Amino acid sequence: MTSDAKTAHCCALCGADDVVRLVGFQGRVVGRCGGCKSGLVMNPGQYEVEELDDASGAYEQELNPAKAEFCLQRLRDLSDGFRGVQSVLDVGCGEGRFLDRAKEAGLQTAGVEISERAAAIAESKGHQIINRSIVDEPLPRDQRFDAVTMWDIIEHLESPGRVLKHLSAALKPGGHLVVITPMMGSVYDRLGIPLCKLTGGRFDKLVEMCWGHDHVFRYHRRGVREPLERLGFEQVSVKPVLVLSLNEAAYAGSELAPAWTGVGPLDRLVSRFGVRLARLCRLHNKILIHARWSADRRV
Repeated sequence: MTSDAKTAHCCALCGADDVVRLVGFQGRVVGRCGGCKSGLVMNPGQYEVEELDDASGAYEQELNPAKAEFCLQRLRDLSDGFRGVQSVLDVGCGEGRFLDRAKEAGLQTAGVEISERAAAIAESKGHQIINRSIVDEPLPRDQRFDAVTMWDIIEHLESPGRVLKHLSAALKPGGHLVVITPMMGSVYDRLGIPLCKLTGGRFDKLVEMCWGHDHVFRYHRRGVREPLERLGFEQVSVKPVLVLSLNEAAYAGSELAPAWTGVGPLDRLVSRFGVRLARLCRLHNKILIHARWSADRRV
């Protein structure tokens, strides 16, 4: 298949049927939607619950301890100091680090988590936890929240349009949706994809960094707005941001990132150097999405 050949693959965000192959690496095929400009893995694999538990545990070990506070501050800023926000549902809550901070801030906390191990830990800390996938079916209809958050989760889900519809049903009228997710079109994409193609797949580290570890969707900062508005969200804003979810030494050669040299201490040096260079250059790697659920819309 050529790089510009059309496929029968439809975009699971906007529904467009003009997804074209962008790059292939390590058995994965990444395409790009001609409608919303999202990138998506066209041949995603299937994962067992045990694998999801292992991945969740590895992520928690490598997680930047300041991320929960960073995310809470984003919700605080976007809601004008939690104005009208008393309850929050965190989708993909893991062991509940963000929910811990939200609870300390006085919010009623609930979460959705597919990992049985992580869900049990979060629930043991006093959070209401729904232990299942958000993709398969809507959340219980007897509860609505003032805010729904997703911190680096939606890029792992093959059916984002369906997920966003399910989340809208969990929001009160005027409720806040706040999402952080990797950005399609970042400098890492713009460098990694041409390098992978030019070297015949021999230099695929940047592409692997973008698309490894169950990442199946990346969202374009301008293209994601219209699908949200079509669902009934209002006041949609999408801003590029730099968010370092992992600790500095974990971006090369850890359980979650490709090894650049194969030597542990050297990979950690590469990781720390890359993080500091990204900060110095103010590179954007993700987008911050904020939208309000229409007060007049019913699901």
